[in-house]
Amino acid sequence: MAVCQQIILHILTKELKDSEDKTVKSSSEKTQNMDMLKSLLLATPRDLGHHAIASSILFLVSNEQLIADRWTRLASLCGLLKKIVNLFTTTWYDGELMVKYMVQSDHNSNTIGLDVKARIVFECVLLMVPKAIVDQSLESDSNLLNDFSLRLLVMKKRILRWFLNSFELLDAKQIDQFNTRQPQPPMFDSILDGDIEELSLTGNLKILHCLLFLCQPDSMNLLEFLNPNVDWKVEGTPYDLEDARARVLACTDLGRTVDNELLRIILEATKEDGGTTGPVTAIELIECMLYNCRDERKGSICIHELNIVWDLYSLAEYIFERAGDTEDIPR
Repeated sequence: MAVCQQIILHILTKELKDSEDKTVKSSSEKTQNMDMLKSLLLATPRDLGHHAIASSILFLVSNEQLIADRWTRLASLCGLLKKIVNLFTTTWYDGELMVKYMVQSDHNSNTIGLDVKARIVFECVLLMVPKAIVDQSLESDSNLLNDFSLRLLVMKKRILRWFLNSFELLDAKQIDQFNTRQPQPPMFDSILDGDIEELSLTGNLKILHCLLFLCQPDSMNLLEFLNPNVDWKVEGTPYDLEDARARVLACTDLGRTVDNELLRIILEATKEDGGTTGPVTAIELIECMLYNCRDERKGSICIHELNIVWDLYSLAEYIFERAGDTEDIPR
C-alpha cells in the first residue's frame, strides 16, 4: 500500500504542476502523467487504487508547502479527480469506495478542515453519476435510475453516519435555553409549512445539508459551500458547464428517498449519552428530508419500522420546564 501510494502521489503531484505550468504545451507531455497513472491503476486491485488516490488527494490539499490558496488547489484537485474517472471507459471508478477512504482517513486531519474534506467528498459523489444519466440518453430506463438512486441512498447513509459521529451540530436554540434556564414556550414552526430554500443555515449544518443534496443546485447555501471565497452574486453559478450541472441535478432529484435506517442514524445522534446533536436540529434535518418527499419533489418515504413513529414523537415532545428546574431542557 505504501509503495503504491507514493507512486500515485508522485504522479498526481507532477500532473498538478504540469497543468499549472504554461510552458508544457505538447499533448504528449500533458498526457504522459495520466497514461502512467492509468497503467498503474489497471495493474492494481481496485480497492488499493481507490485507497491510494484518496490518501494522495488529502495529502495534496493539506500540504501547506504545496499550496498558497487552498480553495484554488481544491478546484484543481476536483478537476484531477474527474480526469482520473474519464481515463476509463469501463466502470473502474467506485464512488462508494472513494468516499469510504476519504471519510475514514485521518491523514492530516488537523489541517484539512471539515469544509475542505466535505467538498472533496461531494465531488466524489458527483462523479458516481452514470454517463447515461448525465447525457440524459436513457430517460426511460427506470432500472438505471432506480439502481443509481439506491446507490446514492447507501452513500448518503455513510456520509451522514460519518458526519454525525465526527462533528457536532450545535443546537443554538437549546443552548440558549440551557444558559438562561427560563421556561420556554413550545415551538410550532415547521419547515414543512414553509419554503426550504428560505432556511437559514450556518456552520456544520450547512455543510451537512449540501452533502445530503438537501439544497437546490443554485441556492446560495450550496454555492457558498462549493467555494466560500467567491461572491456568487457577482460571479454567477459555478455550474455553467452542462456536465457538472447535470450531475448535481441528478443527485438532487434521485437522492430524496427517506427510509428507516436514514432516520435511525439521526435519532441515534440525539441520545443524551454521546449524542452529537440536539432534538431541535435533528427535527429540522428530518423535516428537510421529508419536505423533499412532496409530490413535486419526487422523493419517497420507505418506512416500515413502527417504532420510528414513537421515537419521532418522543423527539418532538414538548416537556414543560419550571423556572429553576435543571433536569430537562424543553423541546
